[in-house]
Amino acid sequence: MTLPAPSLLATAAATTGHPGFLSPTGVEIAFVLVGLATLGAAVITVTT
Repeated sequence: MTLPAPSLLATAAATTGHPGFLSPTGVEIAFVLVGLATLGAAVITVTT
């Protein structure tokens, strides 16, 4: 009996050590916060 080969995505995720789609790292959280601050500043700039 042979076992099915793992999918390419599962193999890539296991070999690269990426934590997954729904578990952001600190760098990603900081990037989103800076992006939100930039967007807020742009909205204030355009509306005033």
